Amino acid sequence: DESVIADFQQALNDRGIVTTLRASRGQDIEAACGMLSTRELVKSRNDDH
Repeated sequence: DESVIADFQQALNDRGIVTTLRASRGQDIEAACGMLSTRELVKSRNDDH
């Protein structure tokens, strides 16, 4: 839940702990790291044939 994450981040920041919240990407195609672009590239090539 985004509000729980925001609250936790704020609690850390209030205590002087610098935080960075990363945005997740690739979940819609179930990809991880370098798989994201490769899988989409393969899919687009297969769709062209």
